[in-house]
Amino acid sequence: MEFMRKTLKILVGQRGVGKTTLLRRLKSYFEDQEILFFDLDDEVENSTGLSILDIFSNQGEREFRIQELQTFLRILRENPDKSIYFSVGAGFPILELPPEAEIIWIRRTSDLSGRIFLDRPRLDMELTPLEEFQRRAEARHEIFQRSHDWYHVLPEGLPLLADFVCPIFRIEKNIFAHHFFIGSGGICIPSGILEQPSRCQAFFRRYTGRSLDFFELRTDLLIPDEMERILLEIPKEKFILSLRDSVESSMQFLKSQKGHNFIQDSRFKFLDIPLEFIDNDNRPFNINVLRDFLDPFLSFIESNKVILSFHGEPTPELRQLLAQFQKILPLAGIKLAPQIETLTEVLDLLNWQSLDPQHRNFLPRSLSGKWQWVRLLLKRRQKINFLSNENQDLPDQPDLLNWLLTPDYVTSFAAILGSPVAHSYTPAFHHSFFALYEMPVFRIDLSEAELQMHYQTLKKWGLRAAAVTSPLKVKAFEFATHTTEVAKKAHAANTLYFSNTEIYADNTDLAGFFVLSKEVPTDANVGIWGGGGTLSIILEALPHARIFSARTGEERTTSTLMDKSPDILVWAAPRKESTLYPPPHWRPELIIDLNYTEDSMGREYALRVGAFYVSGHKMFVAQAKQQQVFWKNHLQGSR
Repeated sequence: MEFMRKTLKILVGQRGVGKTTLLRRLKSYFEDQEILFFDLDDEVENSTGLSILDIFSNQGEREFRIQELQTFLRILRENPDKSIYFSVGAGFPILELPPEAEIIWIRRTSDLSGRIFLDRPRLDMELTPLEEFQRRAEARHEIFQRSHDWYHVLPEGLPLLADFVCPIFRIEKNIFAHHFFIGSGGICIPSGILEQPSRCQAFFRRYTGRSLDFFELRTDLLIPDEMERILLEIPKEKFILSLRDSVESSMQFLKSQKGHNFIQDSRFKFLDIPLEFIDNDNRPFNINVLRDFLDPFLSFIESNKVILSFHGEPTPELRQLLAQFQKILPLAGIKLAPQIETLTEVLDLLNWQSLDPQHRNFLPRSLSGKWQWVRLLLKRRQKINFLSNENQDLPDQPDLLNWLLTPDYVTSFAAILGSPVAHSYTPAFHHSFFALYEMPVFRIDLSEAELQMHYQTLKKWGLRAAAVTSPLKVKAFEFATHTTEVAKKAHAANTLYFSNTEIYADNTDLAGFFVLSKEVPTDANVGIWGGGGTLSIILEALPHARIFSARTGEERTTSTLMDKSPDILVWAAPRKESTLYPPPHWRPELIIDLNYTEDSMGREYALRVGAFYVSGHKMFVAQAKQQQVFWKNHLQGSR
């Protein structure tokens, strides 16, 4: 008898991204269903009787890949009629997967910044651990990009959340069960979607029937025949048509029968016409130029169906001109989607959007995704907003999980303030706490000068609570109107609360570091590598520690031990070109790292010298819990 497999879903992704722990969560989510779950590394160990480390060390990576594929195929043969989830290694040969497999790319924002592993086999001893990861990660990223059917972005710090009742896990379960309601925003249909049947099926199953505002059909990504086929695939969905190739081809398209049919379709919402189409070299940009430009398009469509979009620098003069034009000719809206570098520009354009939210749309872009928080803030506050379509690398477009975690019409929010903040565990760890107050937690990447200049404007937009990271802690302390004794002692603040008229500050780093310092015997020879703004807090817990500059390597304290290696080294330095490693003859037995990032130099140093390693996870959790006590006192008092 021939069996038909129900579903085959494969979790792929970079090393250390969290595929195995996600698989365990999926098993708990769907424990009442007839689904089998296999972590391929575990299955290889079970079938060979050897650990993954032993296979790599004694037989090499090539032999492991052979065993991996053979084990995978055996499990498929033994379970021909079962629904299966597999978690596979980062180097698994994806091209060997059967065509019915649904490939789910598991991602984190730190995927390409690098990870250093203390308990996994090295793959290339000629490279540093970080170089080894990054060199393979870039090539694998391209493979995952080409091969995946959809992706799921894991928040940084998710393993610290043991509470499976928290909203993140509830929404994650709904995403994998396809039981979710989006309710706002739009999705751009990606190029080539119809050429990949499995990706096409996964895409439309994932996003149709979710009450999206629209699907976007772009003329630079899709030809008219493809658009026609797509509209047959989504018969109940509204769509906007975005002209992107050229004025000439756009006019030809609108004159064609297919173009006419699209615009007359009852599901059609808007026609997006880019101002970049205007040839403005020979005459000044003014109302008459705009009118002359739009007139040919208005012979096909009414102005209240037109969105004028612009992706260049929106100067004040251009914005004023568009506002005047909107009064003369009522448009559906104006969309500004510039690439922006500074918070000053972002806040200026946020103010512009807020003056006429019915007609103005602001979609800032960056290379790093630093403005994703702005797009989430504007959820349901404007007609045009986009979720990531999971096929284009547009980092400012929110992924599905972040979109679903963000309430509609955000009026107040919490944030992690600093630079960089992409790696921060703060949004994930504090999400459940702030969800009680209907406040999302955003990542806001800004400099000291930007914080000083704009904290009042951020407060106006709804910032009520903030965790502050380097290098902003001193500046945050200085502008606070009320500070705790601990913050005064450190002359730095990592925790802020904004009331209507006051700013309250605390420093919970000491509470966090005291938890880490319990690893240190009282009579130990302890060194501190670096320190910066946290040095006073470290010395509060370890007053007899020796202090070393991470930039020069010189000891900054008077010690009879002179050049002797510390037995315990507190790593308090960031990964920078200017940060040195300790002298080569040092052999500390224990590294206590204040950093929790997986690319930390402290982690790499522990691997290099064979020392036992304690990451900054414990410190983060302890100080974060103390932050919640501080915020709770103020939030409850403000009700």
